[in-house]
Amino acid sequence: MKNEFKRLGQDFRTSVLCTVKLSRKLYPQYKRHSLDSLIERHELSVKERHRALGDAEVLVQFWKLLEQSFDQSVLQATIKELSARPSLPPHIDSERIDEIPEGHGVYLFYGENDLPLYIGKSNHLKQRVLSHFSSDHLASREMSLSQQLRRIDWIECAGEIQALITEARLIKALQPTLNIQLRPSKAFCSWFWNDEQERAPLLRLVYARDLHFGRQDHLYGLFKNQKEAKNTLSTLAKEMKLCPVVLGLEKGTLGKPCFAYQIKRCKGVCCGEESWLQHAIRLKLALSRLKLKSWPYDGPAVLSEGAVKHVIDAWCYLGAATNDEEIETLLQEGTPSFDKDTFRILVKHMHHLQPLKRSAVEE
Repeated sequence: MKNEFKRLGQDFRTSVLCTVKLSRKLYPQYKRHSLDSLIERHELSVKERHRALGDAEVLVQFWKLLEQSFDQSVLQATIKELSARPSLPPHIDSERIDEIPEGHGVYLFYGENDLPLYIGKSNHLKQRVLSHFSSDHLASREMSLSQQLRRIDWIECAGEIQALITEARLIKALQPTLNIQLRPSKAFCSWFWNDEQERAPLLRLVYARDLHFGRQDHLYGLFKNQKEAKNTLSTLAKEMKLCPVVLGLEKGTLGKPCFAYQIKRCKGVCCGEESWLQHAIRLKLALSRLKLKSWPYDGPAVLSEGAVKHVIDAWCYLGAATNDEEIETLLQEGTPSFDKDTFRILVKHMHHLQPLKRSAVEE
């Protein structure tokens, strides 16, 4: 409707009233307030459910029912409460808020001197931005943000995947003051299982700078530092009664019982009570939940999201493209460094990956 009015040179704006919230407020005794629930509960007649006109006609019936069931003053007070617009920060124009799209995207808040304050993503962009201001007098963090805010910008995205990746990339690049997560870190590490070793140590701590995480196999966990890696392994050792000396977590002499064995927290591989093979099997079982997915293809792949194709190689995000020419350009630009946050996003959607056939691109 907004686009059609724009074609006529008119700016169409109207407040929005959610029937779910309206029903919930007026009929608190009921649990469900979806349109199907309203139809069933109030015996509304529907001709074409899930069609624009059919659903609209049902809403008209629901509204007429409300006019008959409640005093006009009660209805108007409820509507005013539910449709009240959040108080905007003093330096933000309401017209700028109206320009924010409704779909997937990333929003950026800037303060004085265009200092990045906060970056976030949402599947409902305008709604999410407004939510920051609806509780600005209740939450000190939101109040502080409103007071500092000078400018709002946004980037529309094809879907949630692009929004997540764009958010992570921008936070690392701009380092906004109020974002704690997703900050840049190149010092992360992982446990590497050394199959060539028949005896201790079976595990070796390896760092991002020393190997290609996307292609390397036998890696377990992504840790921000050595301390976090050792603490995680120590927790697993206690759960599975693994030997901390054999794992390199504590000093000791092989052939003699370790302290954990003496308090019955080790099954005795250190002193011959358990075989190395049995201990290795239990260790690998304990680590299985931390195993990193190795890249399943010999070359790059694409992940489709609407009209956009995300180009990925060894879990590294090369960029988004809409045609074969753009894909080829991304491939020629080379592979960026491995990013653990991008990896965690992409691995959740790996079942949608499709290997890229270069011959098709070159044709």
